[in-house]
Amino acid sequence: MTLAVVQCILHCVPLSELRKLGWGDVPAISSLTAINLPDVADDWSTWLDQRCNGQLAEARRLVDQLKTGSGAGSSDVLSLWNDANIALANAASVASLISQVHPDDVIRAEAEVAELEASRFI
Repeated sequence: MTLAVVQCILHCVPLSELRKLGWGDVPAISSLTAINLPDVADDWSTWLDQRCNGQLAEARRLVDQLKTGSGAGSSDVLSLWNDANIALANAASVASLISQVHPDDVIRAEAEVAELEASRFI
């Protein structure tokens, strides 16, 4: 993998530009899966805890794998890095959104704590 490809990845260059550099095996996103949010009567606190802490735990696991991955190829390292970044973004974005828009003060406060945990991880 060339330095130009790594720089493109780090600076969020469009997939078409990566392909021009010869990195043609970059998978395209074909579909997105919607997140199932709790109904009004459901337990938002539990859902928020599971979603944010679960994604943070996944990010930690992947970062630990990166730290101990001696001899891993560059595409493996970038794949782990990408997956860790996605897990961290999943935790932080949900926490940020819920902390701003949920009608219940208690849930907003819990989301703020989750958002701080994600920020500490960064």
